[in-house]
Amino acid sequence: MKGKKQRSSESPKKLAGPELQNYRIAPKTIELLKKQGITSLFPIQQATFDLIYDKQDIMGRDLTGSGKTLAYCLPLVAVSYTHLRAHETSLHLVCRLLLEKKKKKKK
Repeated sequence: MKGKKQRSSESPKKLAGPELQNYRIAPKTIELLKKQGITSLFPIQQATFDLIYDKQDIMGRDLTGSGKTLAYCLPLVAVSYTHLRAHETSLHLVCRLLLEKKKKKKK
């Protein structure tokens, strides 16, 4: 049919693009994705990852099973993980400084 996309009979994983390491994805997240058999991004994910990660508005359209849900969720998880790690590091630093200050007062 003219004008309609045809689905390939190949597995989407064979059609997937760049490896996960090429994106701003935490190593732990990459490890978990690989355990699920995801080693690279599908075209819709490649096209939207950086835009979503950088908090830009997007509108994507693709066939069922093309990876749209992961295209939306993966950058959000990556950003959340990055912010959580930064917050956790800051929180640990503040706690450590407070504990050191408390120890000095006891002496």
